[in-house]
Amino acid sequence: MISDTDDDGLSDNLEVNGFSFGGQTWYTNPNVTDSNGDGLGDIQEWGLDNAGQLRATPFDTDADGLPDLVDLDNDNDGVPDRIDLAPMTQSGRTYSSPTPLQLTINHLTPNQPTFVEFQLRPQDPKNLWFAHNLLDWPQDSDGQMRDVDGKTYADYAASQGRTADANETNGDMKLIPMLEIYIPNSGLNLPAQAQLTPFNITVNDLTADGTTKVAYIPLSVVTDDQTGERVAFSGQMRYLPTGSWPSPHDVRLVWVVQGLSDLPCDPAAVDAAAQGCQADGYIHNQPTMLHSYYDNWTLTGLSVREDHGASTAIVYEDPAVDDNKQDDKAVWGLAHVLDHHFLLGRDENNNGQRDLKVSDLAARFDRDNNPSAAQRFDVPNTLQVVTHSYTTFDEAVAATAMTETVKILDTVFKPVVTADNAVKPLLLFAQENNMRAIGLDQLLGAAGYATQVNDGLFLDMAPAGRDAIEVSVTAGLKWMAYCGANGNSVTWQPRSSDEYADEFDRRYANVNPEPSDTSHRPGGGPHGLCVDVLLRADGGLCRPGAGRPHHSFQPLFAGRRKRDSRARPRGAQRAKLCTNVGAAELSTSISGGQGEC
Repeated sequence: MISDTDDDGLSDNLEVNGFSFGGQTWYTNPNVTDSNGDGLGDIQEWGLDNAGQLRATPFDTDADGLPDLVDLDNDNDGVPDRIDLAPMTQSGRTYSSPTPLQLTINHLTPNQPTFVEFQLRPQDPKNLWFAHNLLDWPQDSDGQMRDVDGKTYADYAASQGRTADANETNGDMKLIPMLEIYIPNSGLNLPAQAQLTPFNITVNDLTADGTTKVAYIPLSVVTDDQTGERVAFSGQMRYLPTGSWPSPHDVRLVWVVQGLSDLPCDPAAVDAAAQGCQADGYIHNQPTMLHSYYDNWTLTGLSVREDHGASTAIVYEDPAVDDNKQDDKAVWGLAHVLDHHFLLGRDENNNGQRDLKVSDLAARFDRDNNPSAAQRFDVPNTLQVVTHSYTTFDEAVAATAMTETVKILDTVFKPVVTADNAVKPLLLFAQENNMRAIGLDQLLGAAGYATQVNDGLFLDMAPAGRDAIEVSVTAGLKWMAYCGANGNSVTWQPRSSDEYADEFDRRYANVNPEPSDTSHRPGGGPHGLCVDVLLRADGGLCRPGAGRPHHSFQPLFAGRRKRDSRARPRGAQRAKLCTNVGAAELSTSISGGQGEC
């Protein structure tokens, strides 16, 4: 039997003794599945041959002499692998106004919401730092840009009821990067504007007869959280396919100079109040496009996600029957069950259906449904389960974060925490996302799912002579602890990972460690609770469609984890958790929030 301690597909012998590549000997870590921490498993970056065996030599995607196993930017596109939409591929072309990216997506399912995520870099990477820079226009009542009140974007943010960004006090003019997409055929495949507005996407007629539309997609900055460097822009376009994509969509990078202009008006006009005209004869601080210009750019990643519905569950211990509100043993127990029966997509009775789905959780674990001990796997009968279904994954994320979580915290836990500030609610989030997905990395397969011809990029969910990409189910778990203690004033705040680890130390300071437990948390208590490992949300692809290439998307609210479609690791990296209710191997996490309570 070949020893493989981390179950990553590379033997311990290979990882410890090293391998020769480019005239050097390289070593990987036999104790972790991802030796260089770039989000790609070691076996993915080594690669398999057509027979499913390890390649004779590992991949070196960018041919820079560094095997991908140690390279932090496999395709050398300037975006680190762990935040790269396509860590193994870049388009290799520079796009401009005369030569835009020409995008075609074939064989999408009619009427299924589809999202295209773009990741790109200006040809001059210094331009990444221009995004959302604030400038201050001087006092001026005569030019195209008028400023008579000296207000800034911070004042504008306050008037819109939002908190201003730190730099918005700096001025009243900013540079905004956007994608400009020409959509021919009278806007074929466009959804209604109401479905685009939540993404701040605007669509106008490019031609007088409306046969060609133009969409503007705001871009956000992708920042490397380890270095603070800006590495890319990202933006998302939503489509509603009709089943036909007869002409390419031209995609360009455009910079918009926007200013808060004070527009002259007549305060004596009948409709002055409706216009917002003030007594000084101005409509103040109107966002106005002053100028726009194109920039050259490269495509570092692109993904297409066709949504087929998402389901979520929020699980918590019911404080009305919880005999110890400072102990989360029922939630921990359920997490152990879901790790083995939900994330892994187990099918014990071989009926082609996963044994445990989001739709099953309430019947089996919600105490109001009186589940038997066997139904709930002996998890304590103190849980409440709130489930919801959504049309798209984005809707699921938004509703869960902004509405459902707040509702539970306010209606269920606020009275409890007001009475006892030591109570720190712990919520367990489970999600399923049904989707078909394809991305730029499929260019590697030469199977027709992604092809590039000059400036044209063609993605195809069912290329000729190949199986159609089928709907896959991605399951994910996420834990989040909250605190709201401030006397009788409760304001909810996610707990950081360090805070939750400290809470564990406090709760279980008198619990003896397991005999084999030597992984004490640095600076923590002596009981050896392995809280540090619970910092990564985890998710699994439960049912890949017909073994076709796929791209893995992030679990609900979790940091993105990339998986190369060329090879999948044989086993998932596990984290041992030692608690007072016994040791369990979990692939879920408690992901710390920002701020301290």
